[in-house]
Amino acid sequence: MQFLSAMLRNDNNPTLSTKAVIVGGIFNIVGDILFVFVLDIGIMGAGLATCLGATISVLVMLTHFKSKINTLHLIKPRRILYSC
Repeated sequence: MQFLSAMLRNDNNPTLSTKAVIVGGIFNIVGDILFVFVLDIGIMGAGLATCLGATISVLVMLTHFKSKINTLHLIKPRRILYSC
């Protein structure tokens, strides 16, 4: 998640990166309260909220690759190993 956030900031989309991290963090806080206290799942609920918060952040950041301001592209390397 941190690497993807840095890539978005370097690709001139720091706003989306910031929004994604904030949305994931807020979900983590709300999820902790919901899973630990309301649903009484305990530490498993806290872990679940953390995983879901990170997943939501990544999903929001992945929307950048469908936008028009995306300049990052995957390319296939020609040669992986070079001979001496």
